[in-house]
Formats: sequence, C-alpha cells, structure tokens
Amino acid sequence: MLSNCKEFAGMKVNQAKDLVAEKLRDLNLNVPIYELTGKVVCRCGTEAIAAILQNQWFLDYSNPEWKKLAKECVEDMKFNDESVRQQILNTIDWLKQWPCARLHGLGTSLPWQKEWVIESLSDSTIYMAFYTLAPYLQHPEDYGWNLNKKLEDDFFDLIFLKKSSKEEIKVKYNIPDGLIETMQEEFDYWYCFDYRNSAKDLIQNHLTFLIFNHVAIFPREKWPKCIYDINGYVKVGTQKMSKSKGNFKTLRDLLTAYGADVTRLTSLYAGEGLDDPTFELEFFDVAREKLLEINSLVNEIENLEYSEERTWVEEFAEERINQLISEITDALENFRYRTYVQKLYFEYVKIYYEYKRICESVGKKLNKQIVMNFSESLIKMMQPATPHLAEELWHIKHSNYVSLESWPEYEKLTGSGVFKYNLAMQLIEDIKNIKQLAKLEKINKITLIVAKTYKYEMFKEIKRMQDQEVTFNEMLKQIASKYGKYDQSIAKNFSKLIKSVPEILDKDLEMKSYEELKSFIAKIFDATVEIKDADVFDHQKSNLANPLKPAILVE
Repeated sequence: MLSNCKEFAGMKVNQAKDLVAEKLRDLNLNVPIYELTGKVVCRCGTEAIAAILQNQWFLDYSNPEWKKLAKECVEDMKFNDESVRQQILNTIDWLKQWPCARLHGLGTSLPWQKEWVIESLSDSTIYMAFYTLAPYLQHPEDYGWNLNKKLEDDFFDLIFLKKSSKEEIKVKYNIPDGLIETMQEEFDYWYCFDYRNSAKDLIQNHLTFLIFNHVAIFPREKWPKCIYDINGYVKVGTQKMSKSKGNFKTLRDLLTAYGADVTRLTSLYAGEGLDDPTFELEFFDVAREKLLEINSLVNEIENLEYSEERTWVEEFAEERINQLISEITDALENFRYRTYVQKLYFEYVKIYYEYKRICESVGKKLNKQIVMNFSESLIKMMQPATPHLAEELWHIKHSNYVSLESWPEYEKLTGSGVFKYNLAMQLIEDIKNIKQLAKLEKINKITLIVAKTYKYEMFKEIKRMQDQEVTFNEMLKQIASKYGKYDQSIAKNFSKLIKSVPEILDKDLEMKSYEELKSFIAKIFDATVEIKDADVFDHQKSNLANPLKPAILVE
C-alpha cells in the first residue's frame, strides 16, 4: 500500500484489503457487489442473475462449534474414495452463511415469516427421517388415528429425540395406544442411515448440508455412517446425457424394449466410483444374451448325469467358485457394481464351462455337489441385479423365494487346485507346440523332466535379492559365484533368467502335482506319461528344465 493510505501504508495488499473494506463499511462509503463465480444459465436457456433480497434468512454454517461437530462426523464416516472425505472437509471449512429461504417457488413456508419459502437444499437433507414416519402421517386412518390437527415440533421431538412427554403428546394429538412406540421403533430401526449414494457435483452443497443438519438435530448415534457410490454425470457413449441433446431414454421405453432385468443389469454395468458412468446402449443386447445364456445353463445343469468322483479338477473348480464368491461379495459390499456384474455374469459363469470342458476332454462326468453348489450360488448372487430371472431359475427346484435365502458362504482354500490347473494348461500347450514343430502325427510317450534341485534354490536367491532391490550386477556376481559351477550359461542368460522367477518354488509340490496330472495328460494325448527328476535322470535336456517349466521329451 502506498504512503498516502494512512494507517494501511506499507501493508501488503492481501493483508490490507479486508481492513480497508471494513473501514469503508464503518464510514458508510462502500456499496456491496456480489458476483457469481461463472455464468449460470437456467434450464429454459435464460441467463441467471443474482438478486440481493432484503431480510434474507441464512443458515450460519460458519459457526465454529457446528463445523467442529460436522468434521467429527466426517472423520468417522466411510467413503468409496478418500478424496470425497477431503472434499467434504474442505467444503465445511469454506462454507459460511447459506440463504435458506426464497420468495417464490414450491416449498414449505418459513414458520415465522410466511411469505418466505424454505429453499430446497436447506430442508431436503433430513427427509430420510421423515420417510420412516410417512405411512403413519399420510394415511393415519389406516392405523386408527383420527389426526385432526397440525403436528408441531413437540411431536417430532418425541419420535426422533424422545424429548417430549409421551402421555402429553398422545393426548394432544389423539394418538392410539401403541402407535407412538411403533413409530419410534420404525425410526430407530432405520436410523442412523448407513448408506447414501449421490452425485459428485453435490459434494459442495447437498451432501455437506446433510452432515451439518444431521449433527445439529440428532444425537451422535443417529449421525450418517456412509456416503458411498458417488457418481459423476451419466454419459451415453461419449456425450453427457441431456434432455437438450435428446440422447436419453425414458425408463418406460427401456422396460418396454428390454424388460426390467436387462435394464437393471445395464444400469449397474454403467460405472462405479467417482468416474462418470457411461450408459452403453449396445450392452442391452449383451445383457439380454447373457441372461438367456444363464437360463439355458441352469436348465442344462438340472438334466446332466453326474458322478461322485473327486480329482484335482474338482479341487480347481471348488477353489475358483470360492475365490469368485469372495470377490463378488467384496464388490457388492463396496458398491463396485460394474465389477460385481463383470465377475458374476461373465467370470463366474466361465467356471462351469471350463470345468465341463476339462471333464469332457477326458471322458469324465461332472461332480454333482460341485455343479449344484455352483448353480445355487449363481442364482443367489444374481438376485440383487436380476431378481426376476433369479426367482424363475430358483423355482425350478425350490418352492420358496431366493430373495429370502442367505448369501452364499465361501472359504479361502489352499490354491493347489488352481496351481495344478495352471500346470496342466501350460503342459498341454507346450506339448502341442512340440508336436507341431516336430510334425508328429501321433505322440506315443511323453516324458516330463523336473528341474534340478539347485535351480529352485537359485531362483529363491534371485527372488530374495529382487525383493531387496539388489542391483543387476550384484545379483549376477552372487548367483554366478554360487551356482556357476552347476550351470555355465548363467552369465550369458541372466537378464532373461531374472524375468522368469515363478511365485511357487517347491519341487516336492511340483513333482506330486505332475504325478496327479499324469493320467489326465495321458488321456488328452492318448500316450503314456513318465515323470523324471533331473537330479538323477541322465539326459541332455535335463539341464534345460526350470521350476514350473519341465523339459519335455516326446516319442
């Protein structure tokens, strides 16, 4: 500030501006000007203008004690993205006075100044509490209640806060015996609400007001617990869905064209988290075909011939079923609906086809317990997204409703079945490649040579050093000095070697797995199969075998 600015001379402008404004106000020399942060256009296309109204009413969100309670609530809440928590905390910090009433439009009259109407964002944030009482207040005659006078604060203080006298309220509003207790139980059952979904553009108003208003009115045990599934703007293809663009579909049109289940499934697949959900119209056809496929699959399952035999194939199927039930459950519990749809309707369904394909490849019947558990779990997990088809499929065998069934249970299994499956698929692919390269019409004998013991130890050393971020040159030096006497090609192939370290380095497990897979591989190729240990099997290819990558001889 310049020297002619009296007491503000020498101050930085950012320090002086508020002090100057305050002095000008005191001297009645200033005129307030309010500016919008940007151009605002009404839905009708008209540019919005901010009006300064006399005697306006405000909610004082600048109150420090109120802000403190709001922040305490936020700290204990659950969000699908931590950035949402921080955005709400930031909003709490900068919110000051919010105009809570207006002179026109729909709304509730301000009780002490009837010409003012309560602004929608100011009174719409605790309507969840009203929902718990709505049936009793909208249709009191259904409950034997002759409600003939306006309900005042004392009634709501009793139901929500248990502050008023129950007997006085009962007499004052002519409430039947037991109805007060019923309404209180209804409210206590639903509150506190533990899940609220909304849009990310409401973080800086509605959702933050919701927190402010709840902590102002309700006791701590009734505060919100979770704001989750915060979505962006819905897109159709790459464009924002908008009435002005004409790129929208009405719910009635979608239900007529595709039905409820297909519409629900497509909506859930649109997106998750803070990303703008994309409504993919072509997915309607994908969803319809997928539900038709599942319908055929479940009916097929009911008419198969089964066996009670259990091999590594059943072990694999059971592990995958349990693993995916766990992942699907986690996706639903954390409101990741697109992930839920992908994992249930696509990945989970593939388990049956893969299990069936493996069994058919060796002329083996499917295990009844495995397949029935797969089918029943599938139908139960479909119920939240596609309830109509789920009930139809459930009623093929059951007379009750699947919606009343408990969610499928699961456990974390050892993973040995999936391990053997991966070994088997890799072996089959490698043997087929060798057969093709050797231009063999028929393979009569397959010999699998399992790597020498020192290679498992060497790979463990490499893995340990990788975890410790040892440099390439130091790793090469240590491995070459320790294992070079066994393998002269280490230095030459080291860069390739350190990229092929398997997760599982257990020679005994690998040997036992090949023994268990031997009959399966034999049936696939109609050949005899032998398992050899490179430590004792004297062959030139023995040195080429690596952990989880046996050398293969074919005759």
